[in-house]
Amino acid sequence: MTTPSLTASPTLPADWVPTSAGCLRTDDYWIWDFDAGNKDARTVIGGPSQTTNCFASTWNPTITYAGSGCPPQYTSACQNGNFNAVTCCPSAYDFTCQPETWTPGNHAEWFRCVSQYASQDVVKVTLTDFSQNTIAVGMRTRHKYEHLVALALMYTTPPSTSLPPTTSLPTSTGTHSPEETTSGLSSGAAAGIGVGAAAAVILVALLAWFLYRRKKTPRPSDDTPHFPTALSSSVPPHSPPTTYMAENSRGVSPYLVQPKASLPPKELPADEGPRFELDGNAVAQQNR
Repeated sequence: MTTPSLTASPTLPADWVPTSAGCLRTDDYWIWDFDAGNKDARTVIGGPSQTTNCFASTWNPTITYAGSGCPPQYTSACQNGNFNAVTCCPSAYDFTCQPETWTPGNHAEWFRCVSQYASQDVVKVTLTDFSQNTIAVGMRTRHKYEHLVALALMYTTPPSTSLPPTTSLPTSTGTHSPEETTSGLSSGAAAGIGVGAAAAVILVALLAWFLYRRKKTPRPSDDTPHFPTALSSSVPPHSPPTTYMAENSRGVSPYLVQPKASLPPKELPADEGPRFELDGNAVAQQNR
């Protein structure tokens, strides 16, 4: 079995079309007779001249083009399982791909597209005998069980060798002047930066003034009066008051003076005995 050629694949332009006006006519039936005795004869749409008049100059039955789609007047019929080559058949009929089980040497690789007649009819057919090098035109009946074949174009999409673009961060290779740095800023952005900087300066100044004022404020003295604490509940509730006398000027130790107990009022008696009056001179001499 002949496989498509994968070496030195030419490129088939996407706008390529058959070069001759009579190519791929739906009623252009030909019998290509290589060796009818060995079943090497087929009914083909188009004559042998189409290999040069209706295909690109680089075409041959096994070549695979580098492309991305079938050309005009052709449609995709199948895809080769081994080489991923797409087989393009003429769109004049509903062609499918021939099973690749043919025997080498019987030209089966030339006719990769196959279709079957939908109805029986009498048609005009041109017979070319390659062994006798003769051409004859005649009428014959086509039957529904017979097949019509066609030449094919094959292409495959080459794999992409380009790597996806990578995004890299810009690196600085030198110093830039202020003009270069701010040249890309708009006037609105520059004004916003200026207002923000001014607000920051004002905020810093207010903070410094607040700290200065806080340092200047005098701290409270240590002789701040304190409130007396409550007496302990262990002190006797009805203890009599005790009075301490201060030390006198002669260095005498202080002594404790207990208050005199108050006596209940008592009425003096009317007459407790004789009273004697002291002499005034005696009192004066005693005081001296």
